[in-house]
Amino acid sequence: MKIAVFTTYFWPEKNGLVNYIDGLYTHVISNHHDVKVDIFTFDTLKTKIHFETIGSFNVYRFPCVTLMGGTYAIPSITSYTKLKKIFKKNTYHIVNTHTRFFLSSFFGYLIAKKYKIKFVHTEHGSSFVKDGSQLVRLLARVYDETLGRLVISQSDVLLGVSKKCLDFANMLSSKNKYKSVIHNGIDTNFWQLDKHKPTNQLIKITFCGRLTKSKGVHNLLTAMIHLESTNWLLDIVGAGNYNEYLVELSSELNINNKITWHGSVDSNYIKNILSNTDIFINPSYSEGLPTSVLEAGAMQCICIATDVGGTNEVIDDGINGFLIPPQNIEQLVDKLNLVMNKVEYKQFGIILSKKIKSTFDWLVISEKFYDILKMYSNNY
Repeated sequence: MKIAVFTTYFWPEKNGLVNYIDGLYTHVISNHHDVKVDIFTFDTLKTKIHFETIGSFNVYRFPCVTLMGGTYAIPSITSYTKLKKIFKKNTYHIVNTHTRFFLSSFFGYLIAKKYKIKFVHTEHGSSFVKDGSQLVRLLARVYDETLGRLVISQSDVLLGVSKKCLDFANMLSSKNKYKSVIHNGIDTNFWQLDKHKPTNQLIKITFCGRLTKSKGVHNLLTAMIHLESTNWLLDIVGAGNYNEYLVELSSELNINNKITWHGSVDSNYIKNILSNTDIFINPSYSEGLPTSVLEAGAMQCICIATDVGGTNEVIDDGINGFLIPPQNIEQLVDKLNLVMNKVEYKQFGIILSKKIKSTFDWLVISEKFYDILKMYSNNY
């Protein structure tokens, strides 16, 4: 079974979309040697490496122009012509696109239609675009209502990384032959504590993710100055176009001396931070199903997250963590004060880690995905 995966980002880019594609397909290939995967992506980091093999994947990169601090890519004029040449020489059984508002998904749709290949779309968004200026959000909405809706409506199989993502895609179009949730996941053999969490003199609080406005880190920084205790340190892991503003804001709030800015780091580095984290915060305005919450939960952190996207499919409010409305600084402060003052909430991390291991491990998810691929692949 040969699969063509269309995505705006792939390694060496680092984000949740890359982690999803890599994690899911690596496990499918590992367990099913009949599967071959080619990745078709844009050269968002200007590597000028237009073809290479990364792990089990053949990766084709097409030149592009990036916008919005690198969060959106427009391919070169010649990209589609180059794509057609590749597909003329190769036989693919499935085209799998990811996220309806990227042009990579529109390219995947065109190729699937032209070469009569089964078309599987995986949706990672649970709402219309909320990042950027009012103009950017308007343009994104127009795209969603036209090309985005077209991609979803023409897919033979519609998948969502959470139930909320599938519901959102289904709202745009409900014409698909088959629909299912293929959750975001993690490798719980890696994301687990190698030793007991240390008892920190200061409470260690962590955020991990892209530093963009829609991640809500500015709300987290504002919340920190309203805590009852000053007995805390904050780790912020990640990079993005909002980084400079956030550093300036922390200086204005006079808390920069209590924050460590780690930038973009690898999984081993993140695992080490989470091993020493007491409370993990995800204050995002929009999610599919956040990888960072899965990783932190698996590492037995007490998780406080906004109730967006599929987060409530991971966190059961008041049982293994806490959910709060997005942009609600008052409730974030209340939950932080509650957790920081009561030792019994440490059990939440242990309970959450067990749920993630049983439900959100790639081994479980990849088998369900493989069964769907096998059912719908062309002439296989």
